[in-house]
Order: sequence, then structure tokens, then C-alpha cells
Amino acid sequence: MEALFIGQTYIDVTLIADKMPKGDEKAVAKDYAVSFGGNALTAAFACAKLGHVPDLLTSLADDWLGRMFLDMAAKYQIPIHARKVKRSSLSFILPHEGKRAILRARDDAYLHPFPTLNLDGCRALHLDGHQADAAIHYAKLCRDMGVLTSLDGGGAALEHP
Repeated sequence: MEALFIGQTYIDVTLIADKMPKGDEKAVAKDYAVSFGGNALTAAFACAKLGHVPDLLTSLADDWLGRMFLDMAAKYQIPIHARKVKRSSLSFILPHEGKRAILRARDDAYLHPFPTLNLDGCRALHLDGHQADAAIHYAKLCRDMGVLTSLDGGGAALEHP
């Protein structure tokens, strides 16, 4: 293992629309896009694209969205350490005037404890703020090993006490 990323898997649905309907209104979006999201997940895929194979400890449901995610991870050769949930998590992203509103439908009721992983050779850990129990566990191990740790998009090297 060269790097470990820990976080939540999201399926992002981005909608481009003039306005969001309310109440009993209906509207048609100008465009949409579907992609995978979550800070750790996005960082892991970027790492893989740069030629470094990351390990990813992430939420995973046994549904068609989860299987679609596993297929994409396999194409990038990213080892997945699944933390089972009942349903895949979704994010609906609504960009407007340079900002973006996000509505999340998240399943973080993990069905099992986080997996125990061998960190031999690990040089970096990235945490996105999800799976606090796993994040704290692996952050402490990495601190003791002198492993560089990135916290939710910011980077901080945790010094050995």
C-alpha cells in the first residue's frame, strides 16, 4: 500500500437549471452530469490518474450504483476496502452564479466495523471527514509511523511525538 484514502462514496448528480421548482411546480433542467464524488474518493482517483495506486476505504452498497462504482475503480486499478451500507449515497449539485448548493442523501449507517488494513509501505493518508472511527484509528497509526496525513483537502504532516 502506497497511500490510503478514507471517506464516503457519493454519486454526484449535477443539474443545470434556471430555477429549482418548489411545491407542485415542474421544471426542465438545461443539462446534467453524473459522476462519482466525495473528497477522499475524488482525491484517490486523481492520485491513480497521476500514476500512483491508492487504496480506498469507502462506503459501498450492494446495489447497481455500488456495482457501477466498483467497475470504475477497477478501470483505475484502485483497491477498494468496502465499508458496507444498505444504499449508495447521492449528492445533488445545483450550480448557480458561481456558487453551488448541494443536497446529500447519505447512508453512513455502516453495517460492519471498518476493516483492519496492513499499512506496510504506506507513505500518505487522506481523510475526508467521514468514517470518524476509521479515520481516528488510521490517523493514530500513521502518526506513529511518521506517515504524511492530509485532512479533508488541506495537508498537514503529523509529527511523531
